[in-house]
Amino acid sequence: MSFGDLFSMALRNLLARKLRTFLTALGVLIGTVAIVVMTSFGFGLTAQQEDMVSSFGDLEMLDVMPGYDDSGQEKKITKASFEDLKSLEHVASITPVYSFSVSLKHRRYENMMTSVEAVDADAFRSWGYEMASGSPLKHDGDIVFGSNVVKYFYDPRGSYEMEFDENGNYVEPPPLFDPQNAKLEIINDGATMDMAFMGPMSTTTITEGDEQKAKSIKGKVTGVMAEQGNYMTDQNVFISTDTYRDWIKSLGLPEIPKNTYNHLKIQVDDGDNVRAVENKIKEMGYEVQGLLSLLDELNKFSRIISAVFAGIGSISFVVAAIGITNTMIMSIYERTREIGVMKVIGASIQDIQRLFLVEAGMIGLFGGIMGLALSLIISMGINNFARTMAANNGGELTTGISIIPWWMLLIGLAFSTLIGVASGYLPARRAMRLSALDAIRSE
Repeated sequence: MSFGDLFSMALRNLLARKLRTFLTALGVLIGTVAIVVMTSFGFGLTAQQEDMVSSFGDLEMLDVMPGYDDSGQEKKITKASFEDLKSLEHVASITPVYSFSVSLKHRRYENMMTSVEAVDADAFRSWGYEMASGSPLKHDGDIVFGSNVVKYFYDPRGSYEMEFDENGNYVEPPPLFDPQNAKLEIINDGATMDMAFMGPMSTTTITEGDEQKAKSIKGKVTGVMAEQGNYMTDQNVFISTDTYRDWIKSLGLPEIPKNTYNHLKIQVDDGDNVRAVENKIKEMGYEVQGLLSLLDELNKFSRIISAVFAGIGSISFVVAAIGITNTMIMSIYERTREIGVMKVIGASIQDIQRLFLVEAGMIGLFGGIMGLALSLIISMGINNFARTMAANNGGELTTGISIIPWWMLLIGLAFSTLIGVASGYLPARRAMRLSALDAIRSE
């Protein structure tokens, strides 16, 4: 008997008992919805974590600091080791980084505790940041603003009141001035965070402003970056290492150590190669920090959540499997005479077994299709509700909290069908073993 014949016969038998078939498929539908929707929360959590970590900085960037060897001795980054790191495969650019903070003043507007990063100008240009105006670092004395730096200037003599729209959402005030070509007073008044030779996640110290006399120099903004979508870039001011050397004596900043580096920034050529480069740097004995490692740790948590949700949802599938088994056994009792006739007219026991397996598989398939369709509708509704709630509270949901990948639909459909076939195996074996004469005699 061909598969087409088995399929049409199985479909006819299922349609002959529409209510029972629907109720059995309903169990598969509920199981499919439970496991797919609950698993989708895990994928949504992963996407939100990736979006959050990406907002902190570039996933392809690695921060390298001196490490410690097996004996506990500090392993410094020398000029020789700098060249070794530079020559590593997949390293697109490398630069020393000197981080510190100063106060900025433009006319009467001020920005206290502004974070500044001094980097190699060639490396900065190679990072490919889009500029809203002006140009990236090119010459000694260039000052490049991140997109959000100007928003933190304020008028110390003015008054400030928060504004809200008709829906109660906070309205961000416009910038007080156009930063491009703005003339600045750069001030080190002692109330600054000295981070010049510490890693980006190290503890910083703050000194009181009256402990030393304020020092200042003049400067001009030569470029403003377009919004990059990450906090570390959009909030920072960038200068070249040559400019930093000029500022050292004028502002009383720490001297650059000779022949050693305390903080390097490495850009990897592709996100897929970050882990390989990170592992090589660790093997060399240096401390390395990257956002991808943070994301990996967060994803471990989301995978646990996904597994728990999937485990809870699978309980519904177990119940659905029991329902399919019960339906098929009842069908055998009702169709005992029919099974006997099939055997007498020449149907093989394998054909009878396949018929019941196809019927059980079709119940799982139909239930899976309906369950996946309902899962997509529920997921869409959950995301729309979440976006509405976020908007009403002045926020924005960039990724859905329920995400169903396309491959999850295929797996769900295959799994529900497999559950149906597996549930019909024992009833099919029972039908196969029925005696033809006893089956014909049964009423």
